[in-house]
Formats: sequence, C-alpha cells, structure tokens
Amino acid sequence: MLIAINSHSEYALASPMCASKQESYYCPACADQVIYRAGPKTIPHFAHRKNHTCHASSEAESYEHLSGKLQLFELMRSHADCCYLEKYLPEIQQKADVYFEFQDKCYALEFQCSTIPLALFEERTRGYRAIGITPIWIFHHRHVDRKVAGGWRISNLLQMSVMDQIQLITFNPQSSQLHILSQLCSFSKNFFFANETVLPKNRITPSSLLTSDRRTPTYFKQWIDKRHHHLFRRIRYEGLQVPFYRTLYESGFSTMTLPNFIGIPLTHSIFFKTPPLEWQGYLFLELVKRDFITLEYPYQIINHHIVSGRIEKAMLPACETIHFEIAVNEFIQALLFVGFLKIQDKGYQIVQECPFVEELTIYRFLKK
Repeated sequence: MLIAINSHSEYALASPMCASKQESYYCPACADQVIYRAGPKTIPHFAHRKNHTCHASSEAESYEHLSGKLQLFELMRSHADCCYLEKYLPEIQQKADVYFEFQDKCYALEFQCSTIPLALFEERTRGYRAIGITPIWIFHHRHVDRKVAGGWRISNLLQMSVMDQIQLITFNPQSSQLHILSQLCSFSKNFFFANETVLPKNRITPSSLLTSDRRTPTYFKQWIDKRHHHLFRRIRYEGLQVPFYRTLYESGFSTMTLPNFIGIPLTHSIFFKTPPLEWQGYLFLELVKRDFITLEYPYQIINHHIVSGRIEKAMLPACETIHFEIAVNEFIQALLFVGFLKIQDKGYQIVQECPFVEELTIYRFLKK
C-alpha cells in the first residue's frame, strides 16, 4: 500500500522521509501496524506483517501495480474535483486504488495487474455501485493479446469489464500509455475485433476514461475477411454439429446464401455471449418466414432462443439481467437501412427475402 496512518492519525504517503522518522504507521482499513519498505528495485510502500488478516489488502502488490496506480492517481488528481489514493470505504470494506469526483459523480479506479476470480470482480463492482460509486476497471496492458490487425484475444474477466463499461481500458506503467479498445465485436467466445485508441500520458484525463469511442469500426475489411473464413471453416470442420448451422440448413439456407448483413459488428453486441453471426442469424431465419411482424416480435424471438439455450446473453456485474433489447434494436435499425425491413403501421413489413446488399452499404450504416 502507498498510504498509511501515522501515530498522529494523519495520512502519510510512502516516501524516503518515512524511513528517517521514528514513527509508527498503521493500515487505514484494519488499523494493524504496517512496515515501511523501499529498495533499489522497490517503490516505497507500506506492507502488512506476515499472516495478517486485513480484508482490504488480500493481494501482494507488485512493483508494476504500485507504479501504475501512483501514476494514474497523479493523472486524475490534476483534473478531478477531488482525488484520493487508496481511499478506504468502510461501508463496503473495500479500498479503491484511486477515488475521484468528476462532474458531480464519484468514481473508483481499479488498476488490475493480476488475474482475479470473476466472483471477486463481480463482488467489488457491486460493492462500489451499491454506494453510488461508478467503478472504472483498468487492466495491465499485457492482459490483452493481439492476434491480427484489429483482432484481439480477450479473457472472460476482461469481457466482464467491457460489459460493465462498454470499452476495455488497459495501462502500461512502463510507457505511461493508456490503451482503449472500443466498438468490440465478438466472433467467438474470446476473439474480438475492436477500435484501438492509444493515449500518451499528457492526454489521460477523467474524460478520456469515461467517453466511449463512437467512431466507425476501423476493422471493417478485417471483419469481412474473418466472416468469410469463419463461415466456411466451421462448416467444413464442424458441419451440422453446430446448432446454428443445422438450423440454417433446415431453413433452406447455406453459408453461401446467408445474407452478408448477418453478423455485422454492433456497439452493443457485447451484451450477448453468442457471436453476432449466430444471434442475428437466428432472428433473420424467423423473420424471413413472414410478411409482417409487430414491433415486439424481434425481442420475443430473441428471448425465446435465450430460454431454449440457443442464444446466451451476457451477465453484467451491476444487475441480474441484461437489457439485450439494446443490441436487438441496433440490428433492427440495420435491417431497415439495408432494405430487408420497412416500417408499416405498428410493425415491420418484410420487403425482400434476401436482398443483395453491397459491402459499402453496410459500411455506411456502421458509419451512420
């Protein structure tokens, strides 16, 4: 830890001055005495004695973790209304790496270097939100693995943070650069395309953490290639063992005849664990059977497939259920744009069974 309480009940930041003072220091959370430590390869910090039972300091802190949260604290402090390093919140018995207030709202910034259990991530997130604090999870940059241009391998833990804040934020303490992945689109349970923004130290502000990137997906060409490869590779090696492809063939379609506007990358596709190609495909196969549908029908169909297990929705740490309707509504807007649907009375008319759509039209929708 970087902050402790001295014998005068004052908060003290770990620094070489602490070694020269004949003072005792105590943990702000459990009040046990802590030891000041520093060295040639160690950031000055306080540490509990062995076998401690402090509920707020269960993890050993690495050099990178101490350095990263100290840097982030200094960056937030220069812009936020008020900012605290390692603020202990007794109501929930949690300690925020960095707590700050910005535009009349409260935030807890968590810099995560190590992998933690999903249950612990969820517990901490719920704890902050229960007392009106919005958590901002920032992971060490080594946690993301770039596979191809625009494509990333993202673990379940990082996906959960994306679902909570609609973007993935990582920080590299060595370069002092912030990396933001936004407009994420999944192709499998762990492979995603994303827009990447890299911010140097002088551009890292509270606004940069809280503002979601709304640029058109920069990976459109890579998405087209991956979609084509994905369709033909899975049907070749897995065939009708995949439930979606079995449903596709039973409906009279194949990977060759599936419209190219199925599987498009949407901002809120992250709300489904099932890849866009499949949940959008299931909805399309139901709509194409009809001439007219009500406004509620698409949501009813998706919910039916969720209950049956064909489509899996993602679970946010902040709530028990997720409003998947947001992603469905985005897809409906896409179907209207490409001409598959047309608004009529209190519903939608299916204009064509399978209209030809140029790739440029899909790109214009994403840009819009």
